[in-house]
Amino acid sequence: MKKNDIIEVMINDLEFPNIGITNFQNKTVKIKNTLPGQKVRVRIKRSKKDRAEAKLLEVLKKAPYQQEPSCEHFDLCGGCSYQTVPYEKQLEIKSQQFKKIIDEILTENYEFSPIVPSPKKTGYRNKMEFSFGDEIKDGPLSLGMHRRNSFYSIVNTHGCQIVDEDFRQILCRILDYFRG
Repeated sequence: MKKNDIIEVMINDLEFPNIGITNFQNKTVKIKNTLPGQKVRVRIKRSKKDRAEAKLLEVLKKAPYQQEPSCEHFDLCGGCSYQTVPYEKQLEIKSQQFKKIIDEILTENYEFSPIVPSPKKTGYRNKMEFSFGDEIKDGPLSLGMHRRNSFYSIVNTHGCQIVDEDFRQILCRILDYFRG
């Protein structure tokens, strides 16, 4: 396996933050924005003796638990990783990731308490850092979240599902003001 090889793999595990793990030709391969149970086509970015990093090109088969995202911006926006995962499964994934991190830090025994579910599935975020920028290079001013896998492009997230309606109204009014 070498740089720029294109391979098809099944994602077996997940590492924080949202990095899928698989094994291919006796190497651990890490791929951002993938989920356990997905079959994916990827391009190798870096390959070392025992590990590799790859870029997701295409999801060939969804994980059995995946659902349609509720947000119209999901495919472009980099703000949410797990919208295609049912809430209960999200809690399971996040608990496993958190426990794994704690296990690496703590040497003594401890009692792990699972995540307490929120009564709200949407509109729960009470802090959001929106960014100004261009949706496309030299395009019109936009206000929203960074485009997935891009620090410089901004997606106007006027319909963001994780913030309260008040945030969405504020975002639209601020953008209107600055567009003049």
